[in-house]
Amino acid sequence: MITDGKPSITTINNFLGLNMNETGETQLKLGEASSMKNFRITKDYKLEKMYGYKELYKPNKPIRANWVGNLNGTDMNIYVADGKVYKGGTTPTQLGTITDAVTTIFEFNKKLYFINGTDFKSYDGTTYGDVSAYEPTIKISCTPAGVGDDYEPINLISDFRKVSFSSDGTSIDYQLPETDITLYSENVWVNGTALTTGVTYTGSTGVVHISPAPAAGTDNVVIRYKKNNVPTSQAQNITKNKYAQKYGLANDTRVFLYGNADAKNRIYYSDLGNGVPDVTYFP
Repeated sequence: MITDGKPSITTINNFLGLNMNETGETQLKLGEASSMKNFRITKDYKLEKMYGYKELYKPNKPIRANWVGNLNGTDMNIYVADGKVYKGGTTPTQLGTITDAVTTIFEFNKKLYFINGTDFKSYDGTTYGDVSAYEPTIKISCTPAGVGDDYEPINLISDFRKVSFSSDGTSIDYQLPETDITLYSENVWVNGTALTTGVTYTGSTGVVHISPAPAAGTDNVVIRYKKNNVPTSQAQNITKNKYAQKYGLANDTRVFLYGNADAKNRIYYSDLGNGVPDVTYFP
């Protein structure tokens, strides 16, 4: 405004919008405008610059999923098209492959996860690939004979488990709770140190032989093994889901998966792995 030939500043607390019925700016109420471009009105009647659009890239195939956000401190756009996962930019970068189907992308604990009814993939900003599923400790405080306390349920998307034993100082045979197993190299720990020698096993009975006998201790022997011949339908209860919803009030601690065509009335939820929210753990 100009008063006595001198400009003055008038503050408008509430923007009243456009007045298209009046002619001439002098007939407008304080807070009205005769025209407005590239602005929008906020909930508290303030003006905010309107966001615009521009085409960054145009894939030749339909986009199956698109995610925009900040991952580990970096703003990025991730999208799925033609069976491939891309990180967008002036020249999009292919991160890897995925089944060409409608895909859900969600962020959890600084990782992106991808599900589409076939695949369950993840991306941490550097590495993309199949999900590395949580491996539960199913029993703790076991005697060498295998008597102990149940701790965590098995994970539907992992054939690997762990068992914690309390050595008596003399036993060399440790009975796992399952038979038909495979034990891999350096998957036995005594007092936190992986054993590279002195370990054999009988897969059909689930007995692990450790020589010499570990010193006595509480939960000082940990054995990781793979359960063989697990039905593929077990993991497919999870991997055939197509949609995800995070849950946890102020802080998301679970993810609900649904959309499995073979289980239309089922919703599966992730759980805490060793007390920490883990969306790769589905008991």
